[in-house]
Amino acid sequence: MMRQAGVTYRKLATFCTETLGIPLTPAGALGVVNRIVEAKTPLYETIGSVLPRQDVLHGDETGWKIRTVLHQAWIFCNQGMAYYHVDRRRSREVPAEILGLGYKGI
Repeated sequence: MMRQAGVTYRKLATFCTETLGIPLTPAGALGVVNRIVEAKTPLYETIGSVLPRQDVLHGDETGWKIRTVLHQAWIFCNQGMAYYHVDRRRSREVPAEILGLGYKGI
């Protein structure tokens, strides 16, 4: 998402250092992002595992270019959770893989 918004690790480091007063190098910014991803991966996987048991989910997808290649940014959400999934496909196979073929909700 940083790249989509044009925010590089250098820009993030400059913002933190100059605006927030938190000294940070581009390599340090990359390290912070990597640690956040590691820390939040179990939560992401937990949300993904409970999606098929939700009675109501709203699903949508939108085109999203990553390094000039078109992908789809999928979202499945309700009042209690939001789950994002990026995939090259825009087909019914994606929700079937995420929710399961036997999804009983709405």
